[in-house]
Amino acid sequence: MSTIEDRIILKSFFAHLSERWSNENSLSDITWAVAKADPTFMKTFMDAFGFDFTMEKPWEMYREISENDRRPDFRIEQGDNLFIIENKIYDRNNHFSEYADQFETAKRGFIANYRVEQKVVQKYGFVCITWEDFIGMLSKEIQEIDPEIINERILMRQAYIEYVREVCTIVDIKKIKLDNIVSLYHFNNLLKRVIQSPIENYECWLYNRGTPYDDSSSGRYLGLRRKGSKVEVYPWFGIWYEEKTPSILLCFGKEWSRYFYNRYDVKQSKGIYFDKAYNDEYNSNAITFELNVKNMQEFMKGSVKKQEEILHNFFKEVVGEVGKVL
Repeated sequence: MSTIEDRIILKSFFAHLSERWSNENSLSDITWAVAKADPTFMKTFMDAFGFDFTMEKPWEMYREISENDRRPDFRIEQGDNLFIIENKIYDRNNHFSEYADQFETAKRGFIANYRVEQKVVQKYGFVCITWEDFIGMLSKEIQEIDPEIINERILMRQAYIEYVREVCTIVDIKKIKLDNIVSLYHFNNLLKRVIQSPIENYECWLYNRGTPYDDSSSGRYLGLRRKGSKVEVYPWFGIWYEEKTPSILLCFGKEWSRYFYNRYDVKQSKGIYFDKAYNDEYNSNAITFELNVKNMQEFMKGSVKKQEEILHNFFKEVVGEVGKVL
């Protein structure tokens, strides 16, 4: 049985791959490797194009086999059937006419992170889909599986989906409301004030290295130590707002808060402003304290003074909890 930690590790691995292996060749290489490792993935890939492909007959998939200076990303052979598939990320040089001439009898597919005009597709006999279409099929297949069943195949697909999302910049766009976005500016300023407010027996300061924000979060890094101690930790304090109600978090990453991370037992944690600390798939390798629902609701509807009070008390309580092992 795979554990949550297994899911974190595999997703993290593919996420890091997407940072370094983010071009078309890398995406094709990763897709080829997953298809070779998991034939059912290969079947879904071919089904996405509507190709007549079966798992009952031997097949082989090749990467960039050159033929008369034509080198499609994927070449699949099954008996007398030949399939070629070209992959593109943003690049509009699609080689439709060249491949149609060179591989006249082959079933031809094209996959990209953008859509192509149907009249162009029909002219050259290609079946065109997007990477978003394909990972949508993979996601649907995962959803149809009993949620109690978590095996290597499912873990691989989930991690692969995240990789493709990152490489192809695939996000779910929802209605945008800009009427109160200035609140983020005030929230970050309030964070600075809270971090620099004195807490008995502890020293806290703003830490300006690292990027304290990304597409789904905004906050600040800080330094923290017990007075007189040489042990320091560098957590992130901020708000996370991806695809759900915003959450206010204090995250102690393994890399920057190793002393605390290695010694703290999340099972023993419990506070007034936070429930149990956790280490989940969204905060890989970080012990996270989250402002609980009751206090978050009061924060959302409270005055500025009340918001500062809640944020300060939450911060102070977490600092005290962390201080137990510093």
